[in-house]
Amino acid sequence: MKLQVGRYSISIYPENEVEEAYIEEVLGLKENGDSVKLFRENVVGMGLVHCLTTRTEEQEEYMEEVV
Repeated sequence: MKLQVGRYSISIYPENEVEEAYIEEVLGLKENGDSVKLFRENVVGMGLVHCLTTRTEEQEEYMEEVV
């Protein structure tokens, strides 16, 4: 995949059918206009960004139960 980072956006470009399937199935982006929510995860004990991640609704509900 090709990742393009802009001033106010991040764009992901699949470069083959496997990557396109990943975007559709894992990220759930199947239709034009679909969106995905990103979650900020900090470095433990610090205010620094560790990563941005996505979760399914089921995973998000589980995370809310655990916390």
